[in-house]
Amino acid sequence: MEYKRLAPDFIWLESINSTNNYAAQLLKEGKTQNGTTILTKRQTAGRGQRGNSWQAEPGLNLTFSVVVYPDMDVKHVFFLNMVVSLAVSKALEVYYPGPVSVKWPNDIYVGTHKIAGILVENQFRGERIVSSVLGIGINVNQENFGPDLRATSLRLLTGKNESLEAVFQTCFEQLDFYLNLLMDQQFALLSKQYHEKLLGVGQRMEFEDETGVFEGVIVGVDEDGKLKIKRTDGIRKYELKAVKFLF
Repeated sequence: MEYKRLAPDFIWLESINSTNNYAAQLLKEGKTQNGTTILTKRQTAGRGQRGNSWQAEPGLNLTFSVVVYPDMDVKHVFFLNMVVSLAVSKALEVYYPGPVSVKWPNDIYVGTHKIAGILVENQFRGERIVSSVLGIGINVNQENFGPDLRATSLRLLTGKNESLEAVFQTCFEQLDFYLNLLMDQQFALLSKQYHEKLLGVGQRMEFEDETGVFEGVIVGVDEDGKLKIKRTDGIRKYELKAVKFLF
């Protein structure tokens, strides 16, 4: 299908509980277009994967949500996670040479430290994905994180403060680029690039599932978005929340 490029429709807010919630409400009211983006300096109840909260110091980081209308088959739903992961990681590499990795399914890491988080929430009609809210949080200029958080930021990596607006614009442009690839049905290319950035692929690591701690090697992610890990008892596939990385 012909891709309609993202519109630079930006809504800047001083404070909001959740940019994803705000975007979803605008979507429900029919007040969005392909590219409507909610940005805030302070998010009081940001949400991440696995029901976690997203914590960031006000004014130092990027927290935003982009509304898109992919109109695609539900069987390709995980490619939206791939697209956003690739867009954010590529944008970060403009400011930090990397490597920047994707920790399955779509957390962005430098080494073993998280620098960005993604939450994709889709709306369906039958077997079609009709709209999506792409929530993105990027640690930009924050230097202090809680003792229990294994996190980093561009500031900590480069020693420089970056313009939040510039980092956002770079990310928005990368998102537009990768969405274009998705709408052109470049599934093999997107999967290849995603796997090239997949944290731990081909490496022996420790994990934990419902049976306990085990060693295994990530061999990839299947078309449904399940993580494939080679164990001593064969290859097992894991749903979100079913396996934990230990590092």
